Amino acid sequence: MKVNVNQYALSKNIISLAGLEDGEDIGDAIRDDYEANANTSTNMGIDAGLIWGSEYLNAGLAITDIKAPEYEYGTLVASANECRSLSGVSLENCFVAQDAIAQGRINGNKVYVANAQSCG
Repeated sequence: MKVNVNQYALSKNIISLAGLEDGEDIGDAIRDDYEANANTSTNMGIDAGLIWGSEYLNAGLAITDIKAPEYEYGTLVASANECRSLSGVSLENCFVAQDAIAQGRINGNKVYVANAQSCG
């Protein structure tokens, strides 16, 4: 049995290409919003393995992330007031994200679950 401590930095973003200003690099826009929205979370995972052997046969089973740890993304849009504090392409991205959340097309508070996996 092995215990792992994992730290993930997760970010969920919507980039509005229409909101890019003349000459603005899309890579910079993506990076800026990613960094502003990143959420770092730490959790523990448990892995276990078993090996059986005989004179003619060896068999094994490994299971990772037995307890299925969860890691949270940064909140996409907390409120309309949050959008008003932004400018440029980030402001446009915020409004597009708010609209998509209101229509139910995306979830603004996403959680990543590291589901248990096995191999033998």
